[in-house]
Amino acid sequence: MKKIITILIMAFTVSLCLSFKNSSKSPINDKDDFIKIAKILYPEYADDIENCFQLFVDNTSKFEENYSELINDFYITPGESTLIDLLYAYGDSKNKVVYIDWRGEENKGEIEEYITDILNTEVDFSETENFRSKSKDLDQRDGEFILELFNKINEDLNKEGMTLAFFNIEWDAYGFTIISLENFAKIKTIKKDILN
Repeated sequence: MKKIITILIMAFTVSLCLSFKNSSKSPINDKDDFIKIAKILYPEYADDIENCFQLFVDNTSKFEENYSELINDFYITPGESTLIDLLYAYGDSKNKVVYIDWRGEENKGEIEEYITDILNTEVDFSETENFRSKSKDLDQRDGEFILELFNKINEDLNKEGMTLAFFNIEWDAYGFTIISLENFAKIKTIKKDILN
Protein backbone atom coordinates (compact mmCIF):
# COMPACT_ATOMS: atom_id res chain seq x y z
CA MET A 1 0.00 0.00 0.00
CA LYS A 2 2.84 2.38 0.91
CA LYS A 3 4.52 1.73 -2.46
CA ILE A 4 1.25 2.44 -4.31
CA ILE A 5 0.82 5.75 -2.49
CA THR A 6 4.42 6.70 -3.26
CA ILE A 7 3.98 5.84 -6.94
CA LEU A 8 0.74 7.84 -7.11
CA ILE A 9 2.39 10.85 -5.47
CA MET A 10 5.32 10.67 -7.87
CA ALA A 11 3.04 10.28 -10.90
CA PHE A 12 0.98 13.26 -9.77
CA THR A 13 4.10 15.39 -9.27
CA VAL A 14 5.54 14.44 -12.67
CA SER A 15 2.22 15.13 -14.39
CA LEU A 16 2.02 18.56 -12.74
CA CYS A 17 5.54 19.41 -13.81
CA LEU A 18 4.84 18.33 -17.39
CA SER A 19 1.50 20.10 -17.60
CA PHE A 20 2.95 23.35 -16.34
CA LYS A 21 6.20 23.17 -18.27
CA ASN A 22 5.13 25.73 -20.84
CA SER A 23 2.81 27.73 -18.59
CA SER A 24 5.70 28.95 -16.42
CA LYS A 25 7.00 30.89 -19.43
CA SER A 26 4.69 33.71 -18.46
CA PRO A 27 3.93 36.40 -20.98
CA ILE A 28 4.75 39.96 -20.05
CA ASN A 29 1.07 40.85 -19.71
CA ASP A 30 0.94 38.61 -16.61
CA LYS A 31 3.20 41.07 -14.76
CA ASP A 32 0.32 42.50 -12.73
CA ASP A 33 -0.74 39.02 -11.59
CA PHE A 34 2.81 38.24 -10.51
CA ILE A 35 3.02 41.50 -8.58
CA LYS A 36 -0.20 40.63 -6.73
CA ILE A 37 1.10 37.16 -5.95
CA ALA A 38 4.50 38.44 -4.82
CA LYS A 39 2.81 40.90 -2.47
CA ILE A 40 0.82 38.05 -0.92
CA LEU A 41 3.92 35.87 -0.57
CA TYR A 42 6.24 38.61 0.67
CA PRO A 43 4.01 41.34 2.15
CA GLU A 44 6.80 43.03 4.09
CA TYR A 45 8.45 43.89 0.75
CA ALA A 46 5.32 45.13 -1.05
CA ASP A 47 6.76 48.50 -2.08
CA ASP A 48 9.95 47.02 -3.49
CA ILE A 49 8.13 44.20 -5.27
CA GLU A 50 6.21 46.58 -7.50
CA ASN A 51 9.42 48.34 -8.52
CA CYS A 52 11.34 45.10 -9.08
CA PHE A 53 8.75 43.50 -11.34
CA GLN A 54 8.03 46.72 -13.25
CA LEU A 55 11.71 47.23 -14.01
CA PHE A 56 12.22 43.57 -14.93
CA VAL A 57 9.57 43.91 -17.63
CA ASP A 58 9.76 47.56 -18.66
CA ASN A 59 13.30 48.83 -18.03
CA THR A 60 15.98 46.16 -18.11
CA SER A 61 18.90 48.55 -17.66
CA LYS A 62 17.36 49.98 -14.45
CA PHE A 63 16.57 46.44 -13.30
CA GLU A 64 20.21 45.45 -13.84
CA GLU A 65 21.34 48.55 -11.95
CA ASN A 66 18.94 48.23 -9.00
CA TYR A 67 18.73 44.44 -8.69
CA SER A 68 22.23 43.26 -9.51
CA GLU A 69 22.01 40.80 -6.59
CA LEU A 70 19.22 38.91 -8.38
CA ILE A 71 21.34 38.78 -11.52
CA ASN A 72 24.65 37.87 -9.86
CA ASP A 73 23.43 35.52 -7.14
CA PHE A 74 20.32 34.02 -8.74
CA TYR A 75 21.05 34.37 -12.48
CA ILE A 76 17.85 36.32 -13.15
CA THR A 77 18.18 37.99 -16.53
CA PRO A 78 15.45 40.02 -18.22
CA GLY A 79 14.62 38.47 -21.58
CA GLU A 80 15.86 35.04 -20.51
CA SER A 81 14.34 34.42 -17.09
CA THR A 82 10.60 34.13 -16.58
CA LEU A 83 8.42 36.00 -14.13
CA ILE A 84 8.08 32.84 -12.06
CA ASP A 85 11.88 32.60 -11.89
CA LEU A 86 11.90 36.18 -10.63
CA LEU A 87 9.13 35.42 -8.12
CA TYR A 88 11.15 32.55 -6.68
CA ALA A 89 14.52 34.33 -6.76
CA TYR A 90 13.10 37.45 -5.12
CA GLY A 91 11.84 35.30 -2.24
CA ASP A 92 15.14 33.47 -2.05
CA SER A 93 17.03 36.76 -1.82
CA LYS A 94 14.86 37.61 1.21
CA ASN A 95 15.25 34.14 2.80
CA LYS A 96 11.56 33.39 2.28
CA VAL A 97 11.82 30.26 0.14
CA VAL A 98 13.49 26.87 0.31
CA TYR A 99 15.36 24.97 -2.40
CA ILE A 100 15.75 21.20 -1.98
CA ASP A 101 17.37 18.90 -4.52
CA TRP A 102 14.93 16.44 -6.15
CA ARG A 103 16.66 13.57 -4.34
CA GLY A 104 15.95 15.01 -0.91
CA GLU A 105 17.63 16.63 2.03
CA GLU A 106 21.37 16.82 2.48
CA ASN A 107 20.91 16.70 6.26
CA LYS A 108 18.07 15.13 8.21
CA GLY A 109 15.64 17.73 9.53
CA GLU A 110 16.85 20.62 7.39
CA ILE A 111 13.43 21.25 5.85
CA GLU A 112 11.85 21.68 9.27
CA GLU A 113 14.68 24.05 10.24
CA TYR A 114 14.13 26.14 7.11
CA ILE A 115 10.40 26.30 7.81
CA THR A 116 10.95 27.36 11.40
CA ASP A 117 13.39 30.05 10.24
CA ILE A 118 11.01 31.38 7.58
CA LEU A 119 8.04 31.44 9.94
CA ASN A 120 10.12 32.65 12.86
CA THR A 121 8.08 30.41 15.15
CA GLU A 122 8.02 26.82 16.33
CA VAL A 123 5.83 24.28 14.52
CA ASP A 124 4.61 20.97 15.91
CA PHE A 125 6.18 18.47 13.50
CA SER A 126 4.85 15.37 15.29
CA GLU A 127 3.57 13.66 12.11
CA THR A 128 6.88 14.37 10.41
CA GLU A 129 8.93 13.11 13.36
CA ASN A 130 6.81 9.96 13.55
CA PHE A 131 7.33 9.35 9.82
CA ARG A 132 11.07 9.92 10.13
CA SER A 133 11.36 7.51 13.06
CA LYS A 134 9.63 4.77 11.06
CA SER A 135 11.74 5.44 7.96
CA LYS A 136 15.24 5.04 9.34
CA ASP A 137 16.06 2.16 7.01
CA LEU A 138 14.89 3.92 3.85
CA ASP A 139 17.26 5.59 1.43
CA GLN A 140 16.44 9.20 2.18
CA ARG A 141 18.11 10.48 -1.00
CA ASP A 142 16.30 8.22 -3.49
CA GLY A 143 13.87 10.87 -4.72
CA GLU A 144 10.86 9.01 -3.34
CA PHE A 145 11.34 9.59 0.37
CA ILE A 146 11.25 13.37 -0.09
CA LEU A 147 7.75 13.23 -1.60
CA GLU A 148 6.38 11.34 1.37
CA LEU A 149 8.25 13.67 3.71
CA PHE A 150 6.64 16.72 2.05
CA ASN A 151 3.22 15.15 2.62
CA LYS A 152 3.92 14.61 6.33
CA ILE A 153 5.30 18.12 6.76
CA ASN A 154 2.22 19.48 5.05
CA GLU A 155 -0.04 17.50 7.40
CA ASP A 156 1.67 19.21 10.33
CA LEU A 157 1.50 22.64 8.71
CA ASN A 158 -2.16 22.23 7.73
CA LYS A 159 -3.04 21.72 11.40
CA GLU A 160 -1.69 25.22 11.97
CA GLY A 161 -3.48 26.74 8.97
CA MET A 162 -0.41 26.74 6.71
CA THR A 163 0.82 24.85 3.68
CA LEU A 164 3.88 24.22 1.59
CA ALA A 165 3.52 26.10 -1.69
CA PHE A 166 5.71 24.76 -4.48
CA PHE A 167 6.80 27.06 -7.31
CA ASN A 168 6.29 25.67 -10.81
CA ILE A 169 9.89 26.21 -11.83
CA GLU A 170 11.68 24.14 -14.45
CA TRP A 171 14.58 23.05 -12.27
CA ASP A 172 15.63 19.65 -11.02
CA ALA A 173 14.74 20.63 -7.49
CA TYR A 174 11.83 21.68 -5.31
CA GLY A 175 11.47 25.38 -4.64
CA PHE A 176 8.83 26.23 -2.09
CA THR A 177 7.66 28.60 0.58
CA ILE A 178 5.25 28.36 3.50
CA ILE A 179 2.04 30.36 3.44
CA SER A 180 -1.35 30.35 5.08
CA LEU A 181 -4.04 28.19 3.53
CA GLU A 182 -6.06 31.38 3.06
CA ASN A 183 -3.29 33.09 1.08
CA PHE A 184 -2.70 29.94 -0.96
CA ALA A 185 -6.38 30.02 -1.98
CA LYS A 186 -6.10 33.74 -2.88
CA ILE A 187 -3.10 33.05 -5.12
CA LYS A 188 -4.94 30.22 -6.86
CA THR A 189 -7.76 32.63 -7.77
CA ILE A 190 -5.24 35.05 -9.31
CA LYS A 191 -3.22 32.52 -11.28
CA LYS A 192 -3.68 28.83 -10.61
CA ASP A 193 -0.53 27.54 -12.32
CA ILE A 194 2.10 29.42 -10.30
CA LEU A 195 2.12 27.41 -7.07
CA ASN A 196 1.13 23.86 -6.15
